[in-house]
Amino acid sequence: IFLWNYKQNTVEITKHFATEIFSVAIHPSGLHLLVGFPDKVRFMNIYGDDIREFKNFGIRSCSECRFSNGGQFFAATHSTIIHVYFTYTGELLSHLKNHSGKIKKIFFGQDDTRIISVGVDGNVFEFSLCDFQKVNSNNIKAISFNAVTADQGTVWVAGNDRKLHQYNR
Repeated sequence: IFLWNYKQNTVEITKHFATEIFSVAIHPSGLHLLVGFPDKVRFMNIYGDDIREFKNFGIRSCSECRFSNGGQFFAATHSTIIHVYFTYTGELLSHLKNHSGKIKKIFFGQDDTRIISVGVDGNVFEFSLCDFQKVNSNNIKAISFNAVTADQGTVWVAGNDRKLHQYNR
């Protein structure tokens, strides 16, 4: 892992690991990292010029992890399941399941009350973080979606068809 000072274009911190890293997310405060490894997800703290593991979670092969915009939640994927945690206690809040294929990307809504996921199965799901229920879905089976973003009223997704798809919420 290389942490860069983008203003000075210099590397501030370097941390090497013996195993492959599948995913990385940085907390909005800039003081914490989530790192997905083949055997677990590690919650790490940034101390001065070092990165140290604080806690680990038994989520294998996490290909996507992300902190919420406010940092109070984080989500990590394993294949077709999204694991949602409360950041400050490490408490598991829910498992979100609906995808039939691997989840590629997740996105927290602007107010952190929704999470949107896209996958290789052509599904776009929106879940409420108030009751952890699916509130919206869209599907195009012929497309494998790779990216997602949203604002208050619209979700945009991109996939292997090289087009941007727009869905109203």
